[in-house]
Amino acid sequence: MPMPIIFQDPLYQENETKFLHKFANRKRLPVTFVNHPQALLQVDAHTLVIAYNSSALPIRQLIVDITHPYKGPTGFLCWTIPPISSLEQELDVAKESPLDLVNSRVASMEKDYNMKAICTVDQWASTLYLKQK
Repeated sequence: MPMPIIFQDPLYQENETKFLHKFANRKRLPVTFVNHPQALLQVDAHTLVIAYNSSALPIRQLIVDITHPYKGPTGFLCWTIPPISSLEQELDVAKESPLDLVNSRVASMEKDYNMKAICTVDQWASTLYLKQK
């Protein structure tokens, strides 16, 4: 059974949603678009979260908190999470990205949720983190 795909971004343009619907239909993938953060309620231990360039919400913090009962999502593609080992570092990071805050809980995701940085896309300043068995 194909994994359902939920896109949540109020900035999607009509041509983008048409293209993605057409692609999903060709591949027989169930796809849904929502224009509000309700998609966050669908995230669980089996979710691959793709949250590249998501500065409207503190998405990394929300995902880490929402998936805490599951020890994180299956995977997470997001802006690279900087290491934080002190309150001073946490404050410095907050100054750099005030909308998508990274706190010590987010910075400890790899260790706490047994996730590993698999690859980094330098052009996007993003990293794919996957849960390890």
